[in-house]
Amino acid sequence: MEALRRLGSDVRVFVVLGLAVVAGGFWALSGYEIGLAEEGYAARERGAALLTAMLDQETGLRGYRASGDVELLDVYAKGRRAFDDALADVRRAVGSDAADLEKLHALERVARRWQSSAGEAVRLIGAAGPEAVTSAQFRERSLLMDSFRARHAELMSQLAAHSAQQRSRGREVALVTMLAIVVLFGLVVLGTLRRRAAQQHVVRDRQREFADALQAAESEDEVRALLVRGVSRLLPPGSCAVVLNRNASDDRLEAVTPAPGPLEAALLGARPRSCLAVRRGRVTRQDPAADPLLRCELCAATGLHTACVPSLVGGNVIGAVLTASPTPLSEPALDEIEGAVEHVAPVLANLRTLAVAELRAHTDALTGLANRREGVAILHRMCAQALRTGLPLTAVMLDVDHFKRLNDEHGHEAGDEALAAVAAALRSRLRESDAAARWGGEEFLLLLPATEREGGVRLAEDVRETIERLAVASRSFRVTASLGVAELPSDAIDADGLVRAADQALYDAKRSGRNRVVAAEPPYLRELAEA
Repeated sequence: MEALRRLGSDVRVFVVLGLAVVAGGFWALSGYEIGLAEEGYAARERGAALLTAMLDQETGLRGYRASGDVELLDVYAKGRRAFDDALADVRRAVGSDAADLEKLHALERVARRWQSSAGEAVRLIGAAGPEAVTSAQFRERSLLMDSFRARHAELMSQLAAHSAQQRSRGREVALVTMLAIVVLFGLVVLGTLRRRAAQQHVVRDRQREFADALQAAESEDEVRALLVRGVSRLLPPGSCAVVLNRNASDDRLEAVTPAPGPLEAALLGARPRSCLAVRRGRVTRQDPAADPLLRCELCAATGLHTACVPSLVGGNVIGAVLTASPTPLSEPALDEIEGAVEHVAPVLANLRTLAVAELRAHTDALTGLANRREGVAILHRMCAQALRTGLPLTAVMLDVDHFKRLNDEHGHEAGDEALAAVAAALRSRLRESDAAARWGGEEFLLLLPATEREGGVRLAEDVRETIERLAVASRSFRVTASLGVAELPSDAIDADGLVRAADQALYDAKRSGRNRVVAAEPPYLRELAEA
């Protein structure tokens, strides 16, 4: 009996020791795996920073080339410094591994070639303007950027393979040590790790797909639509995701993606502070059955479990992503949604910056109308469409009368006020389909698609009378304008001819006394008059 008791005691001791060894081995293995995973993730994160830095450089250079705004060079310069820092971090992470170093050197060579070309482009633009950069140089940088992306993908793949190899080697050593004590525990641990690795692989694939789609997005609306689709994949059936955004005046909160009926109704007249996540700047969750001290009325309107993730750019909350689901959202899903929102915020900021730069490049700052370059593009586009469809296109050339005298007698500030007032008058009289551009100085070009000469003359007369009635601030001078009207194809057969015909009619209006509308004579009438 004593022997049986001792045997039982020994068995219990062995079981306890076995469990302790298994627990210690599991703890050691977990710690080792976590360390390697963190190192691998840190290495890949540093590698990803290389691509982000290159894209920042490209964004700054494109914006500078498009607008000539030297402030965009700060984006380019910061991207270059960030690239050098990230390159140093990756080089330290790679260490002496030959395969990793080979991939890194190949990537660096391509990046330096792009940076050299970009630096030359910056120099040329600063010296001679955006036109100094040739299309061949632009294509060369595009090819270099494509090559950089390919090298970057190879490097990231190499780093992932190296990290996986290290994890595999550590797992084998730990499993061999533990296998002598109890195989069962080892198999359980191995199965657990495999499942975890599979889940992480699925998450990484999903994140990689999302990041690739974001790089291809060309507008804020497209980015928001991608965000909704990406978030919706993480939600249970019967759920919805809505992107909320502060409006330009920062006094309303609007849904910029489709919203369910109750939420759409609750958003009518909603202010930014109506959303708790936007107000507090952190994730807010609500249970429809709970009775919190502070309730979000927007979330309550859905009648579902909600999680609202704010979107921050530069420390400012620009909106939020609201998810509503029949069941509470899991923590991993919420973490992934937070990561997606965080990843999208700088992309939206960059697109917004580019959109503003592009708008400035095509808009006359004083009048808010299209500038001469944009006006030429609109003219050629409308002429091509008119000739293709067989519909008429009428052009009206407008010139402010005695503008030099106005500047001389009342000052250039008064002249600017007059031009701004004329532009406002034009906008008030044009249709949605019409176009207006400041053609130069005190001249404006109006384009009226699907309009014959008679209709153009009526509109021009309406514009003339509106300008004649203008009251420019508190000033006492009178503003009038002369206008020439020409029609395509009756008066011209192409864009240049149409502008010349309208300009000739404008000259006739000025020669015959100003403050009047004159229509161009068809070519056969002019020939008869000359004969």
